Amino acid sequence: DSIISLTLTVASGINNVALSNNISIYPNPTNQLAVISSQLSVNNASIKLINLTGQTVLEKQNQSGNQFTIDLSAQAQGIYFIEVSQQGNVWRGKVVKE
Repeated sequence: DSIISLTLTVASGINNVALSNNISIYPNPTNQLAVISSQLSVNNASIKLINLTGQTVLEKQNQSGNQFTIDLSAQAQGIYFIEVSQQGNVWRGKVVKE
C-alpha cells in the first residue's frame, strides 16, 4: 500500500493570487528578526507566527503597510510558518530560526 499526499489550494479571487506572488521573508534563515515584505500594501491584516505543532506563538493584528518585522529571538530554533491574512485572503510562508 502506498500513501498519496495531496495539497489543495483554493484561490478566492485575484487578490489571493496577487498576495501570494508578492510577499517575501528575509533573511531566511534568521537568528533574530525576520522581515516580511510585500510589493502590495495590506490593510488591517493579521500576521501569525506558527510553530510546527500548529501553535500560534506570536500574533500581530491590524497591520497595514508593505513591510513588517517579526522578532524570533525568544523562539526556539526550528522551522516556523508565517501566515498573513487579509479580508479572507491568506498567504503562508516558512522561516527558519537558527
